[in-house]
Amino acid sequence: MEPKEFHWPFSIVYSSLTRFMIPGYHDIATRMKIPDSMESLLDLGGGDARLAIVLAEKYPRLKRIVSADISEDMTRRAQYRISHAGLSSIISASRQDVHELTLDDGEFDAVVSFGALHHWKRPDIALAEAYRVLRPGCKMCIIDGYGRPSLSEIHKAVKRFGGSFAACIAYWCGSKDVLHQNQISRIISDGLLPNIELTFDDFLATIRCTK
Repeated sequence: MEPKEFHWPFSIVYSSLTRFMIPGYHDIATRMKIPDSMESLLDLGGGDARLAIVLAEKYPRLKRIVSADISEDMTRRAQYRISHAGLSSIISASRQDVHELTLDDGEFDAVVSFGALHHWKRPDIALAEAYRVLRPGCKMCIIDGYGRPSLSEIHKAVKRFGGSFAACIAYWCGSKDVLHQNQISRIISDGLLPNIELTFDDFLATIRCTK
């Protein structure tokens, strides 16, 4: 279930772990394959905005990125990190409940998420909300871990994108409550969204959809 609050010391622990995952965020940003025509992007479960910052750097054509998270504390941390990176003109942090987004229909050219799906109380509703705020003809990409991989399995995958052993520990800590493969498959099969593709690669599940 998605936490309503994410206070200290948990927010400190989270931010401390995510700094080791920067190479992983670059890998995730590449996997998301943001098309050249996309100018606005919503990152659901954006935490302290580290992925949003990587996306802004990797896809400089993006003119607007919203990093959305339900935690007030993480939203404050995201605002600080965005400002510190000098990206306030492009990225904004917004406190949002993924099950009931206060955003307009068709507001974004792309909707993405990494590592948040397993926190959502009703993933089917969350995915429907992500689809709602997506502009027709545009793409959604949701990536999360699955299957509770072992540390050795994570280490093998992380080595491929140049991540450190500290990154392995961070991923391993974050994988303790992820969903199993059949649970994710059931979420997709029970949902009502058209054109959904689900793939499993290494320890990551990727949900793609074009509206």
